[in-house]
Formats: sequence, structure tokens, C-alpha cells
Amino acid sequence: MRNLRRQPIPQPRPHRGHFDCESEYQVYCFRKPSRPKETIRSFIFNRLQVCTLGYDICLYCRFFRATSVGGAPRAEADAGVHGLVIHTKLDSTLEGSRQSVAGSTVVAATVFAVVYVRYVFGTVAGADLGAASWAILVTKTAVELIAGAYGIAFLISAIAFLTMHDDRNPSVPRLEQSKPSVSIVYLCCDDADWSALRSFLRLSYEGPLRLIIHDDSRSADGRALVDQMAERLAVERTWDVSVLRRPDKSGGKAGAVNYVLDQTGHLYDYFLLCDNDSTVLDPGTIARALGFMASANVAGVQCRSVPVADPGYCRANLRLAESIGAFHAFLAPASRYGWMPFIGHNALLRTHAVQRVGGLTPDFFSDDLDLTVRLNLVGYRIAYAPEIEMGEKHPPSYTAFRKRSYKWAYGCVQTLRAHGSSVLTSPQFSFAEKLSFFQFAGFYCLQCVLLAYLCFVLLAVPFGALGTLVPDRRASVLVGTVLIGMVYAPLLSFYVKTPGSRRRGWVTTLALCGLVYGGTDFSVFRGVTDALRRRRRPWIPTNGVSANAADPALFAEAAFGLLLLTVPILYLPELLYFPCWFLFAGKFLFGPALSLIYRDHPHDAFATFTDTVNDADRAAVFDADECATFERVGSS
Repeated sequence: MRNLRRQPIPQPRPHRGHFDCESEYQVYCFRKPSRPKETIRSFIFNRLQVCTLGYDICLYCRFFRATSVGGAPRAEADAGVHGLVIHTKLDSTLEGSRQSVAGSTVVAATVFAVVYVRYVFGTVAGADLGAASWAILVTKTAVELIAGAYGIAFLISAIAFLTMHDDRNPSVPRLEQSKPSVSIVYLCCDDADWSALRSFLRLSYEGPLRLIIHDDSRSADGRALVDQMAERLAVERTWDVSVLRRPDKSGGKAGAVNYVLDQTGHLYDYFLLCDNDSTVLDPGTIARALGFMASANVAGVQCRSVPVADPGYCRANLRLAESIGAFHAFLAPASRYGWMPFIGHNALLRTHAVQRVGGLTPDFFSDDLDLTVRLNLVGYRIAYAPEIEMGEKHPPSYTAFRKRSYKWAYGCVQTLRAHGSSVLTSPQFSFAEKLSFFQFAGFYCLQCVLLAYLCFVLLAVPFGALGTLVPDRRASVLVGTVLIGMVYAPLLSFYVKTPGSRRRGWVTTLALCGLVYGGTDFSVFRGVTDALRRRRRPWIPTNGVSANAADPALFAEAAFGLLLLTVPILYLPELLYFPCWFLFAGKFLFGPALSLIYRDHPHDAFATFTDTVNDADRAAVFDADECATFERVGSS
């Protein structure tokens, strides 16, 4: 490969190679082969990754040859150990394995489509259907094919995650610039979290470090409390702590970040972007993330988000918070085999790169995806560092969670409208990355289509719109079971690969996640349709949103869930042989109950400052987490 560089490397493991796919530098440490069997074992262990980089075993397996792309072969050897550090780029390093996974997805989806279409039209071959019935059947089948393709993509992604070599002790090179200036940019809006802010004191970075708190709080008490937090942090460490408040609060989170960069961007080379609940768990977070910046085309390093405990969590949220860590099962395969996005927080960003593309886009609800695409189009990429963990907290209530789902759905449609054609035509995106991008950004559109599909099937099939067509019972049981398995495949793969996460009651966690995450269909539908109609919506933070009563809309959704059960019982009981039908109905039926059990307890550290905050309350906020440990929820 290009630019082979000799770097200090850790002591190699015996008899096998060390592969770190997440970093810009791929580090291989091989024992000098002494027997052909040892060489074969090492080769098999490194499997597709070694093949992708063009390593060949030659000269009776006595040495390795690294074949560069467009350059001369080069081999480096030490006494007894080969240590090769290969500088690689996203579009060449793992392209073979990327394309193979993407190709497998396309082939599997195509085979499924051919088999399923033959089955459907073979079933109705003898039926006397009119033009309207044929139109309904074709539409229904098309939606099922799209949903099936998504399910196959989830399944292959889960398999890829299970088979990925996950070495949690990676080695990354040191940045040539010894101690660049770094800033922590912390964003809050009436939801400042003292436990998160205080966790920044754990950072052990020895270079110039500053903390910038951007406060959009509306109330005077909220602003006063942030000032007091900043004053306390300033005396507990030798660093610069400042509080910024923009005069114009438009543009949402993107506008806040742009204001910070406009005012202070010249003071630091990199910045760690943190939401109000971002919690530092690793003292070496900044130093380790800077290692990935050794490559000039890396614009950001996305840390792995893991859940952290909170004294205000209700019992339901203690379970739901574990889903934060499970997102790793999506990002890890995406970073290696597809398109890796920046997820909006817990990431170290290169200041110059963000400024070069014009900062974040104001009023974009998915400003993170938008920024990622614009960085990709000019040649930058986002690196994923799962070995660097940062904590975050789950939304405090079902109402807050549904509002967040609305924002994400709205923002993904914004991203598709703004960048869909650019991604399709840009040479900066490989086929695998294009496929991964549309799979990621189009998920909420699919969720919206599936909600319409449920209404469609509820009204069309039971009332004879397809004539006498009746689903086969055995096929219904099989297909419904497979659908549930595909829906849960990524989450199941996470539990399988990380045994420490399988705490007592993890099956309950799976069921609860299915109901809560699946029960946002109507919120997602509103977000998608509002974005398609370009309806302007104000950006509001959702971590502080709470509810004291169930949303009336939840009862209407529960009535829809009841229809999903009663209509088949009365008119077409064969639909009830789909196991997934009960999951679809249940996630709506249990909406009002979820709003009651999924509601965190009030806690001073999360005060929204809508009431008067006196000195005693302020002291309680500071002292509540004085001796707190940043314990994770579960093991990830």
C-alpha cells in the first residue's frame, strides 16, 4: 500500500496478527514464520483483511511481501518480528471486503425478490382478480419486497458484526504535532448536567485544553446556575473555562456550534463536541482520539457511546438505556463495510475541516448526517473508535423519546432531499457506501411506509379486495417468525457478541426496546411528512422534556392497535398466524401504559430551571454528584 511507515508498535501477540480496522493506520504484527502451518494459521486468522491489503505468502512462506498500489513492493523486518504499519485510505484499504458485503446484500435481496414474486403470483395464478385487485396486490408485494430487502440488510449486518474481529486494545500512531490545542464544546439549554460537566475533569490530556460551555438557557436562574458550574470547574483544574451565549438563538444546535466556532475557532485545532449528557469515562479520550487524526483526511473521530447510570432513571429506563450501547452493533459494521456517519456528539472534530465546509447547517435536525456527507464530498471521512467510550443518557420519558424520533425522522428526510443525488453521483462514495447511506438515512421513510402498509392491509385484505386470496397458515408462521428475527437481529447480535451485556432480564430489555422503539411509528410519520412538505419546525432539546400525563394521541394509537387485532378476528383470522402481527398490534396497544412506566423520577441534577432555583437548590445540584461514580448501565 501507499506510504509504508515504520512506527513504534506494542509487543505483538504470539502466533497471530493484530488487526485494527477502525484506525487510519492498520497495524500488523507477525511473528516471522518458521513453519508453513504457522503461516497458514496466521493467514486464516487475518482472512479477508489480509487478502484485501494484498499480502502474499511467497518464497516457501519464509517472508511476507507487502504489495503497494501504484508503487514498488516493500518489506520490513526486525529480528524475529515483522512490524508493518500501513497508511491506508477509506476508498482502497477495505474496498474488497466492503464490496463483498454490499454485493452479498444485493444478491440475497435479489434472490429473495425472485422467489417471493414467483410465490405470490403463483398463489393467485388461478384467481379471478380485477384491475383494482391487481394494483393492490402489486403495491402490497412491492412494499413487502422493500421491507424484505431491509430485513436482509439488517441480518447480513448482524452476521458481519458477529464475525468481525474486535480487538479492544488497538494501537494508533502518535500525532506528528505533539500537543495540539483542543477544546471541549459543551452544549446545553436549560438542561446542564453537573455530573457530565464534572466528568471532564477526568481528562488527562497534557496539551492546551479549554472548556467552552455554550448556554442557550431561556431562564435567568438557568443561566446563573451554568455560570456557577463554570466557576467551580475553573478552579478545579488549570485550564480556560468560558461560557458563551449567542444573541440570536435561531438555527438550533447547528447554530450554536457555528456561533462557538465563529467566536473561538481560531483558538484550537480540534474540539470534542459534547451534548448536555456527554460523560467522559476514559481519561485518555482526547489523546487516543488524536491518534486517528494523523491522517489528514480524517475530519472526525466518533467515540463509542455507552449508557451511564443516573439516579433519576425509572425501572423501564434502566432497561432501555442499554440500547445506547447496542448501537455499536450498527456502527461497527457500517464503519468497516459501509458508510460511517458522525452521530452528533461524543466525537473529536478537526476545526479546519468543519470550517472548510461551512460549519453545520442551521435548522437541520440531522446536522450530524448533513455534516458527514459534506465532509465526504470534499474528501474527508469519519473514523470510528469503539475502543474510546463516552457515556450518555437515555431520554427521560416516553414523550421525550417520541419527540426525539420525530426530530430524527425529520432530519433524515432533510438529508435525503439535500444530498441524495450528490451521494448517488459522487465518486467519493463507493457502491457499498452509497448502499449503506441510503439504508441508514432511509430507515425512517421505510418505517413510515410500513405504517401505511399496515393500514392498507387492514382495509384491503380482510374485506376481500384481493378476492378469495387467503394466506397459507404455515407460510404465515414462518414468514412472521423470520420477520421478528430480522427486526431483532442487530440487537441480538450485540447480546451474543458481548456476553457481559446479558444481565438478568435481558429478554425483558429486548421486548421493551421493541415496544418503545417500534411504537414511534406515528411520530416518525409526522416527521417524514412534515419534512416532505417543508414545514418549518423549531429545534428543541429533548433530554429535558418530561410529561406528567399521557399524551392523548397515544390513546388514538392504541385504538389503531386494537383494530389490528379485532378486524382479523372478525374477517380474516388467518392474518393472526403471522407472529409479527401481535408485535405490530402490541406496540400501539401498550402506548398509554408505556407513557406511565417510562418516566424518570425528578432529580436535582437534571433541573429544567423553570422554577425558582435558590441557593439551597444550587448546593444540592453540586453536591448530589460530588461523590458519584460514572457507572455504566450494564456491561458493554
